[in-house]
Amino acid sequence: MRYPELPGPAPCRDLPSGLFDMVEWPDAELGLSACETCTMKVECLKLVDPLRSYFDGICGGYVPILDKLEKARKKIDHDQS
Repeated sequence: MRYPELPGPAPCRDLPSGLFDMVEWPDAELGLSACETCTMKVECLKLVDPLRSYFDGICGGYVPILDKLEKARKKIDHDQS
């Protein structure tokens, strides 16, 4: 994965991009492990901009689509109660 726009080193820079495009375990687990020590999480989120780009993989240390699914599930649960 190459992000020349990032102003500093990122642990993901030389890893296969497929680790971050997939949201299935164990691939996601490997991608997320690269994010654990990363100091570029905010910059990564700004670069990828998952809400606007609809990127559903890993960026900034989390999987944005999982957050969206959890919020939708909570709304459905709330509406049904």
